[in-house]
Amino acid sequence: MHEKIRAYLTPQEYNLILENSCADLFATDGRGRIIYANDDSVRVLGCPLEKLLTMDIYQLRAEGYVSYSMTDEVLRTRKQAMGTYFNKAGQEVACVSTPIFDESDRLCMVVTYSRRLDILETFQKALQQEKEKLKGYQAAMAMLDHYGGEQIVANAPATRRIFAMLETLARMDSTIMLYGESGVGKEVAANFVRRHSQRKDAVFVPVNCATIPNELIEAELFGYEKGAFTGALKEGKAGLFEVANGGTIFMDEVGELPLPAQAKLLRVLENGEFRRVGGSQVQKTDVRIIAATNRNLKKMVEEKTFRDDLYYRLNVVPVTIPPLRERPEDLCALANLFLAQFNRKHGKARVLSERDLVELQNYSWPGNIRELRNTMERFVMIGEFSAWEKESVAEPAGGKPAPLAAPDGGRPLKQVMAELEDAYIRQVLEQNGGEIEKTAACLQVSRSGLYKKLKRTDGTV
Repeated sequence: MHEKIRAYLTPQEYNLILENSCADLFATDGRGRIIYANDDSVRVLGCPLEKLLTMDIYQLRAEGYVSYSMTDEVLRTRKQAMGTYFNKAGQEVACVSTPIFDESDRLCMVVTYSRRLDILETFQKALQQEKEKLKGYQAAMAMLDHYGGEQIVANAPATRRIFAMLETLARMDSTIMLYGESGVGKEVAANFVRRHSQRKDAVFVPVNCATIPNELIEAELFGYEKGAFTGALKEGKAGLFEVANGGTIFMDEVGELPLPAQAKLLRVLENGEFRRVGGSQVQKTDVRIIAATNRNLKKMVEEKTFRDDLYYRLNVVPVTIPPLRERPEDLCALANLFLAQFNRKHGKARVLSERDLVELQNYSWPGNIRELRNTMERFVMIGEFSAWEKESVAEPAGGKPAPLAAPDGGRPLKQVMAELEDAYIRQVLEQNGGEIEKTAACLQVSRSGLYKKLKRTDGTV
């Protein structure tokens, strides 16, 4: 076999392979005289090659270059030997010495492969880390399989309890109220309920109440008749509750509904009836309502901004989804899941180092899973986290805005102003810990207006 390989290689190529092997390579003849040592082996032994090639293993040991010789053991026993020795620098070296016999069964050579023990331990640690990452990724994949291929990771005990509860609730047709910060995955949870319910094959209609102007909310939810208002379609329009008939409607940010719309929603919940805007005919609908909010509805009831009867009707089964910062067991699995997705999407092969994972875990994630997802896509595209979004929107030193460059003769003022506005909104949102209500108050805009601006930025809220 060796002769066949050598037939395809020049002597220079053969030597290059030996010199660049992944181990320290050292060889003696059948008497223990040193006949070969690659560069790595020379460095470990701490003896110049010219001197090595004039020595045997007994001299090598006598002069303190090795504390023990596996080659000597092989020469005595004619069997492979493995163990460790200390070099002249006091470093422990692991090695394997193997006997080579000729056709007459004469011991003609001993080849020793070795590696410093500290290097092997580093390799072992790195391998263990990769195993742990693989374990986390496999756990995430197992959860995806368990939950029907949905993007649900439930490694944290709290998350497991929540989705176990939702799986049970899905089989009942009662209203569910989801609580949680923006970006924790309330829509994913709602869709999970739908997929495990008797309505799984029917339509799923998500609607974000905060993104619909107050003057249009009733028309969007319940539809309108022709001529109901200026700008209405001539033929009228079916509302979302008509579209969702027989299926499930997910009403995100239900706390943003104005009081008149709340009254109509209550009627739908109580008897499945509603009227189109501008219409007199009572319509019937059979829908399962899953509502969600990041606001304190009980406090809103006390403040008379949310109907108490609607609150109690919606709050039949309240479920709170904890923020990502309280689910560290989910964080790494989600990060690896998003990493795999965006690697496929962008044709990359990025991996997360141990340092990357520590950095991910040390961040508070005010934007929760949505922010993590966006961060992982940015990581795949540019190969770094860029100190999260805060670095890109941080104010320059001195507290004054930096001058704006105008490449290619400048850009439309409207575009530049939109970018500045988006950056400033993100900065204020982060400073307020991701709290929409507090951020809207600081910016002196309505909650619905803020949601629209956020949706313009990243396509979601």
